[in-house]
Amino acid sequence: MVTILGGLLWVLAATPVAKPQGEMDAALKAVKTGDAKTRKDAYATLWKLGVRVSIPRAAQGAESSEPFALKGPGGLACSRPLWTQLVRRIDDGNGGSTEREVVAFARDRDSLPPEEEVLDLPPNAPAILLRESGWESTRGCDVGGFADPSNKGLERHPAVRKALQECCAGKQDCLGEGWTQDEGCSNQTLDAMNLALEQHRASAANTLTTRLRQCLPAKDKVGPGQDPCELADSPRCARYQECLRKVSDDSLARGTGTLDAELALWLEANIGACVARSRQGRACTLIVVDPCQGRVGYRCSDEVIRELQVP
Repeated sequence: MVTILGGLLWVLAATPVAKPQGEMDAALKAVKTGDAKTRKDAYATLWKLGVRVSIPRAAQGAESSEPFALKGPGGLACSRPLWTQLVRRIDDGNGGSTEREVVAFARDRDSLPPEEEVLDLPPNAPAILLRESGWESTRGCDVGGFADPSNKGLERHPAVRKALQECCAGKQDCLGEGWTQDEGCSNQTLDAMNLALEQHRASAANTLTTRLRQCLPAKDKVGPGQDPCELADSPRCARYQECLRKVSDDSLARGTGTLDAELALWLEANIGACVARSRQGRACTLIVVDPCQGRVGYRCSDEVIRELQVP
């Protein structure tokens, strides 16, 4: 099912009294007259000063927004506006649900591209992805169930390898370099792994949180209520996944032939990394528009400041 919603845009250039007005005016002037590098630095300054293009939510049930004219703030004000339109799509499928919001720009109202074309963000489209969230299917991250164990590398752990060897003893073509092709031994080993995971889940989760905190910078919070990969392209998510890999590798190096708490920790780290890879979360925030020049400065969740040039 695909649903498209819309909303209006307006520029919020006002900042608290405590913000230095002179610094903001200088940055706006640099946006108007500076070269590409100067403009990028100016966008960064405006971002720090709290200048934003504010985007209100659409009314419930609305199918599409009316195009809206942006005239620009302060020194960027222009008699010829930049036309904008915000569209939203929700895709529901067997692999999960994804929500996407995109804003498109044009010099003339009649030049705004079709909504579906905007949502697909073709190359060089005069549009910016504002938000994307959702999941690909995470069922493959589990141990057993819908997960295919043959390409997950589970047999690398000495306890898992030992369990497979014991089950496959005396069976021809049961165990090679990777996972067993014997369905019975596969199910038996997965059941044993899941049992160990359930028995030690609480302690494994606590140990994982502790080791992640030791690995991550203090500003990156982990634990209950935290979602490091809400924005999957963010540096925070990248650091989180890198630390999960480190915890996993360290745990694997300590692994023994026993289906114990260390195995549970290794599985928890691998499952967490898999789930993080399945996230779809990106966001961009519009900083300021220069309608006369057809430029939009914006910052995304990867912490990169960019500029859109509207033809």
